[in-house]
Amino acid sequence: MIEFNIDRNAPSPVYIQIRDRLEKVIRSGKYPPLSAIPPVAKIAEMAGVSLRTADLAMTELVRDGICFRRRKKGTFVSETCLRQKQQVCAIFASSGTADAAIHPLTNLLYRGIIKSTAKNGMEAVVLAGDAREMFHRYERSEEFELKGAIVIDQEMFSRTIELAECFPDKKFVFLNYLMKDMDRMPPNMYAVINNDFDGAVRLIENLIFNGLEKFTILTMELSQNDLTYQERVRGFQETVRKYSPLNAEIDIVSIPKYGTIIKQSSCAFFAIRKMLHSGKTPQAICCVNDNLARGAQKALLSEGLLPQVKITGYDGLFPVFDDLFATAKIPYEKMGETAVQMILGDEKPSCPLQKLDPEILAETRGSFLYT
Repeated sequence: MIEFNIDRNAPSPVYIQIRDRLEKVIRSGKYPPLSAIPPVAKIAEMAGVSLRTADLAMTELVRDGICFRRRKKGTFVSETCLRQKQQVCAIFASSGTADAAIHPLTNLLYRGIIKSTAKNGMEAVVLAGDAREMFHRYERSEEFELKGAIVIDQEMFSRTIELAECFPDKKFVFLNYLMKDMDRMPPNMYAVINNDFDGAVRLIENLIFNGLEKFTILTMELSQNDLTYQERVRGFQETVRKYSPLNAEIDIVSIPKYGTIIKQSSCAFFAIRKMLHSGKTPQAICCVNDNLARGAQKALLSEGLLPQVKITGYDGLFPVFDDLFATAKIPYEKMGETAVQMILGDEKPSCPLQKLDPEILAETRGSFLYT
């Protein structure tokens, strides 16, 4: 007796659900190679479906090489179907591997994924083109087993939700970005991100505990659905309100979104210099990423305000350079490693959204002092 739990409201057709269930039973060893599996009529009876639906499911098994048919004798398990398949973890990135070659953030995410997949005997494959069709190809493969996909591009968040709904037996893990609609993620989709709020709290606490009261937050506009920087700004603001006296000052300077490191830093330089020329001189400038912090640092240096005015960055992507600001080092590599473990794990994670704590790096000259 085979138990079929058919969900007629699922995106996957009923005959595919039956086919997948039969494959799982076969691979469990219940039906060894060359043994007969129940006939179409029996499958239809156990699943509560029509003969045509059951036959479609059996035909899929034959087409995929899991079974073969002998005329007037029935359907049998293929000799090669129980051969161990190579496990594959897909990586979704709209720019393929190009971004990893030029952007340190993406490079670290890739590094964590590749390290963990290699350690677990998996292949990591970057998928390009029609992701849905690629998933179907892997499902038909006799040599590869696609376990799931890791997504490192915030622009693919909504698309990932759609794919997860289409392939409920696969796991999808979204990395790094806090998105607006994460409560819409289906049960087989998860996210591993930085604890942006906590990192901001710890950075500005150090400044407040040293007596600083006048702050400027330097942030950058992101896409409407990306809440990452908003969460960091919220951490800065709420901590100032919590600890600082009533006369504490906190201003926000926002610049347009720029993709390149040089443009971000340059725009931050001019934005902070404009603020300083307007007569506002804070005791500290808290930036939502290190690129903005470097631009702010140059502006302060040009006005002769270093090291009197303190700066904090966020990301920790450049571990050794001549900067004079503290930062929160985000565990990008660990994000990738954690995502692979979630893909491989048999048990469902206790929480669909996992937040990793950043490491606070204190300001120093020449290189960072780890604390």
